[in-house]
Amino acid sequence: MLTPNDRPLSNGAKPIRLLIVNAVGPGYNGQMAFIMKYLRSMDRTGMEIGFVSIRMPPEPLRAELESLGVQVYALQRKRKPLSYVRNLSRLIRREGYTIVHAHGNSATLALEMAAARLGGAHARIAHSHNTHCRYAAAHYLLKPIFSRLTNVRMACGEAAGRWMFGRAPFEIIPIAADPEAYRFDQAKRDAMRRT
Repeated sequence: MLTPNDRPLSNGAKPIRLLIVNAVGPGYNGQMAFIMKYLRSMDRTGMEIGFVSIRMPPEPLRAELESLGVQVYALQRKRKPLSYVRNLSRLIRREGYTIVHAHGNSATLALEMAAARLGGAHARIAHSHNTHCRYAAAHYLLKPIFSRLTNVRMACGEAAGRWMFGRAPFEIIPIAADPEAYRFDQAKRDAMRRT
């Protein structure tokens, strides 16, 4: 029987197994918009992608994720964080995810980084989307653990990166936006002024 890591592609290569984790919830928010823009526009050839969130996404969002070939999971995070880490690490190991890309606002992403390490993921990506959080005490308490477990650091901007990673190096990944949608158009301007 083949394990997830052994499933060959048509060219004989093994697929890239990526698990995206949204630690703040899958509603219609900036973080989810960021994730969806990249999923829609990225070349998913040779990839098997999973998506984990703290609750099941609304049906239209879930349907779109599945139409993109993304396997969707919901795991309770807030009330039982240790169970969450155990369940997430088991999912990572069982499905053979080697890359875990976790999106959040604080060093509470230490939970996802710990699960990724326990689950055998080689790339443990923390992606910062904010410059503050609701749980500042937990952020500062978990920051040393988070820093040791994270091996790839990303942020949506300089301030978000400094908030999450301090002096550690990180890469800024700009929000995916179609520049043509923002190009100046005199006819549109005139029409808007007439309304």
